[in-house]
Amino acid sequence: MADAPQASTEPKNDKDTDKKMRERVDKLIAQAASESSGSLKLGRRSLDYTVSAAFMPVVAEGFSGTLGEPEAAVMATSVIVWAKSVRVASRAATDAS
Repeated sequence: MADAPQASTEPKNDKDTDKKMRERVDKLIAQAASESSGSLKLGRRSLDYTVSAAFMPVVAEGFSGTLGEPEAAVMATSVIVWAKSVRVASRAATDAS
């Protein structure tokens, strides 16, 4: 029976790991936002909407208050509902009933 493979006891090269992580973060935040739009019918009303998704950089603040390089990327989404016209039911302030 073969022995299980031994885990490497060599220390990881932190510079290589940091470089690979930075490359992945830079690649993610360089992507353009993805967008999609559509319309949803609710009864007699139609709601137009736009959905967006994009990676946003996470940046740590430096000691002098300046922003450093991006350390991570977070995916953010948004939904915007567009109102073509809003009809508000109105009635007189003095009700004669």
